[in-house]
Amino acid sequence: MEPLKTLQALDTAIKILNELDNSPIDESVKLQIKQKVVEIVEELSKPEKRTTGISTGSQQKIIESLRKLGGKAIRSQIIDDTGLDPNSVSSLLNKLVKSQKVEKILIERSDNNGNRRGRGLKPDYMYSLIEGNE
Repeated sequence: MEPLKTLQALDTAIKILNELDNSPIDESVKLQIKQKVVEIVEELSKPEKRTTGISTGSQQKIIESLRKLGGKAIRSQIIDDTGLDPNSVSSLLNKLVKSQKVEKILIERSDNNGNRRGRGLKPDYMYSLIEGNE
């Protein structure tokens, strides 16, 4: 849960507990309600569990970035545009390629004389939205 929503939930829980103390409800019922509120607050305060899968929302963020970048981009441009972790972007792009939403295009690395250039001089691949996903 987002920090602001957590704080709002805690504020609501405190208000409920304060009103509960002043209500004419049976003490045993008050105790049960208080215990339930404490359980909920404890659950909210637990850190969110990371999922092993990558969300559809993150995939959509990559697609939107590609649209914004003109339909084609290299990985570093997508990383800069989305602010996502580089490893996540690589994984997301691979999933999008497998699901045929994005095409992975090899960039030939050679100088004007046809000699291949060393790794790191230019990106190896460009990613392009497949028609219908634009």
